[in-house]
Amino acid sequence: MKRLSISFVLFVFFVLVILAAQRLFAQTPTPKSVIFNEWSQGNTTDGASAEWVELLVVGNPCDTVLNLAGLRLQKVAGVSTNYIEFKNIPLWTAVPRGTIIVIYNGANKSSVLPADDFSFSGDYKVVIPHNNATYFTTSGTTWGAGTEMFANSFNSSQQPVLRYGGTDIFVWGTDGPGAGAYPGTNQLVYYKSHYNSGTYTPVSNWEVAAYNAGYPASYNTGDNILFVQGLRQNRPSIKLETTSPVSGMMGNTIYFDVKLGCEIPAANVIGVSFIFYRNWQDYFSVQGAFYNTPYVPGYNLWGNGNGTALADLVVEPGRLHYSTFRTSGPPYCGGCGYVTRIPLVIQGTLPNGAVCNFMLLEMYAMLSNGNVVSLIKFDEGVDVTFITGTAGGLMYYKVGKGDSDHDGDVDLSDVTALATRFGEQGGAVQGIVNWNTCSTIIRDPWGVDASRDPSTDVLAMWCDHNGDGRVGNLDVLAIGLCWNSSYTYTKSNPVKNLPLASSELALKVYNRNGQLVKKLIPGEEYDFVYSVMNANDLLTASFELNWDDNLEFIDYKISEPFKKNSTNFIEFVKMMNKSAAIALARVWYDGSISGDEIELIRFKFKVNQTNDIKLDLMNPELRDGSGKLYRMPVNLPDLTSSPSKFALIGNYPNPFNPSTIIKFELPEQSYVSLKVFNTLGQLVQVLIDNEILEAGRYEKLFDGSKLTTGIYFYKLETPNHSAIKKMVLIK
Repeated sequence: MKRLSISFVLFVFFVLVILAAQRLFAQTPTPKSVIFNEWSQGNTTDGASAEWVELLVVGNPCDTVLNLAGLRLQKVAGVSTNYIEFKNIPLWTAVPRGTIIVIYNGANKSSVLPADDFSFSGDYKVVIPHNNATYFTTSGTTWGAGTEMFANSFNSSQQPVLRYGGTDIFVWGTDGPGAGAYPGTNQLVYYKSHYNSGTYTPVSNWEVAAYNAGYPASYNTGDNILFVQGLRQNRPSIKLETTSPVSGMMGNTIYFDVKLGCEIPAANVIGVSFIFYRNWQDYFSVQGAFYNTPYVPGYNLWGNGNGTALADLVVEPGRLHYSTFRTSGPPYCGGCGYVTRIPLVIQGTLPNGAVCNFMLLEMYAMLSNGNVVSLIKFDEGVDVTFITGTAGGLMYYKVGKGDSDHDGDVDLSDVTALATRFGEQGGAVQGIVNWNTCSTIIRDPWGVDASRDPSTDVLAMWCDHNGDGRVGNLDVLAIGLCWNSSYTYTKSNPVKNLPLASSELALKVYNRNGQLVKKLIPGEEYDFVYSVMNANDLLTASFELNWDDNLEFIDYKISEPFKKNSTNFIEFVKMMNKSAAIALARVWYDGSISGDEIELIRFKFKVNQTNDIKLDLMNPELRDGSGKLYRMPVNLPDLTSSPSKFALIGNYPNPFNPSTIIKFELPEQSYVSLKVFNTLGQLVQVLIDNEILEAGRYEKLFDGSKLTTGIYFYKLETPNHSAIKKMVLIK
């Protein structure tokens, strides 16, 4: 039989004494405690109308049963004639917390759902059709054909609302998993914990999992089952928190916060007991003040004066046995309440980069009814990294792979920042690093960055992404691997409100003959040449391009002028779907370059048959010889496409009354006539009389208000082409 800890035995003894005088508090159900709901669609064989609604009864912290009678599920907020209302019957007046209610389309039940279940026996679930008059009152269209579904995931205005007593309680799409993850065929949206500080975490913390059987939480694993079972059994969660990395110098103190109810809210708790475990035990001791008085003011569930605590360090080395319990007042109900704050004093300086593990063991709570329940913990413990050295006055840094400028985002500025430290020592790595993942590590500056200010300068240790101790080409590859990754640091170097450079980024377009053009012909290929104009002390340049179906990418080539007299040159061009990220950089020891026009790169595009040429340029930046980053102004020409051939497109509408638009295209400048004739060949109206028009697309209005109903012809003529089309006027 497993030996019970001394603290737990004392904990139970004192709590039982208190229970003799403890007032049990009645639970007051409230329908607002139905917090999470979602809509799920049936599988393919069931058809679009086989859908169901799932409600998870969470409850206010002290409500272990809830009264749902009168709760409405309706199509829209406010007054609605389309709703399903829970009848005032015993089944709904005392619903246990953690119950899952599945309301399905009574006309077409999905084969995914289990059999009908009209009780809370066993697994706390109810599976019930919406048209069962014993349990529901229905009004208006609740479920019907695919176009009249109760909830339509493709139209946010039709998402259901929970309503009680004239007040909207929960609007679909604003809280819970239904907000951002509507399931498709064979899918349920499963609950993945998490309750935090009395609120429910955002959609990003919820998990979408495809299962073809069962009801919510039945066939999932991990946090989901813990969360639902914790609600049903009134087993709140316990959590251990601290900061990392921290100083590992002798004499420093590290604090650990123990909290109750952060993931699963606590209900009617009057006592908590646990063991706090640490490895590297000889390096740490508990402060005497805490050991003698473990009831920490401001860090206790019960509030000052309403509780007491016991602590024991003697029974087992490296383990703190801790218990706290309520001495007066109501039990604790809520989320993320402080149990205590444990201070550990570092007795001997830890090795630099040492990683120590701290965790909670044998965790129990005493409920107001005298039951003892085990607490739920969602992680095994907390790992803390201790840093003990400095180099040049700089503390050791947490660095993200690929994030050369240490601003938290891996993007083009990291490529150009790396060029300013290319070839330098990168700093030592603390601990074991997996370089195949995009994550953060602790870096030792080695003294190479001792003279640099991390608030304004790029540090070499930030740029050594592959950990070989040198900033080089392999680190550029790491930027590509971790592209668009993001990190959070205690120290960062965000660049905001960049100054405007005196140079500008310009675009010129050349045809196959090398002629500079602005009007482009569909089907033809062109060179789009990007250059820095009035370049002064230019070290790096970067920008992003986006284009649509108007342009078809063929190839690109880095231009030689920017690479002039360079021994190392960084060419980073990341091609994506109709977009490109370009960063070109001379390295710092080759020096910057200046000139009236420094060509950077040539993109070859083929122009398709469209009206507009769309090529967006974003985030143009440059660095000077000192590595300072600037925002570049741009000079982009207005590009248009010209038709590839003569064409009389037609008129719209046709038939018409009384006017229509005639459209035509000219591939080159020409004399043009556009005339309208009747069926006898008689001239009715001259729209264009031998005028000179540029190449392009044209629309001409023809007004037939003074003409009679009939067939008319319009003729387009140039010196080299002519065309005739028919139109019909109906009055």
